[in-house]
Amino acid sequence: MKVALLQGGRSLERGVSLRSGGRVAEALLDLGHEADVMDLGPDLVSRLQSFDPDVAFIALHGTEGEDGTVQALLELLGIPHTGPGVAACQRCMDKSLAKYIFRENGVPTPDWVTYSEASIRDFGAASTACVDACAAEGHNALTFGDLNDPESPISQALKAMPSRQIREDLALNTGVRYSGI
Repeated sequence: MKVALLQGGRSLERGVSLRSGGRVAEALLDLGHEADVMDLGPDLVSRLQSFDPDVAFIALHGTEGEDGTVQALLELLGIPHTGPGVAACQRCMDKSLAKYIFRENGVPTPDWVTYSEASIRDFGAASTACVDACAAEGHNALTFGDLNDPESPISQALKAMPSRQIREDLALNTGVRYSGI
């Protein structure tokens, strides 16, 4: 079987993708498959068309590999791929939307509020915050700080974030509540 192995990419999780992609490549070759290891770049479409794979194995992590971008490209090219389709990826990468879907289907999830960038920066919705600095990258990296200080780690993290975030209330200790944006 001809397998296009997509790895690397531009996300903060590039290193993880390269490691997992390397292991997948070894396994594919050991099983006798023909594998072309491809990093995301401007030549991806031409490489896929030239190789003409039977399937694409997505070993990408974070944005592009998990948000439906690569899945949409592969579907447009008519190349079957591993993992979920575009719509499922988009629903899962949008934490607020995913939480609404969880609630609608009876899956417990902490209470939350979705804040827009304007409500945080311009309207004072929060002055001290804990932020999931890599919310758009699909993993958790918490940063704390004062939003009124433009040099604080939280203010710096917000500059690189998408235009809206969620705040979850976490009950980590009885009587103590932590809020994360």
